Amino acid sequence: MAQPWKYSAEFRSDAIALWRASAGRRTFKDVAADLNVNPGTLQDLGA
Repeated sequence: MAQPWKYSAEFRSDAIALWRASAGRRTFKDVAADLNVNPGTLQDLGA
């Protein structure tokens, strides 16, 4: 069984929106660092 999300739905949607808004100007790693999450986590959130 999958683990429940550690992050709220609001955080997940905000993280994805931030990544999409910065696409082409900032790296995936930079956005993840701003959010204080691992880049793999950001990817798992759906970015």
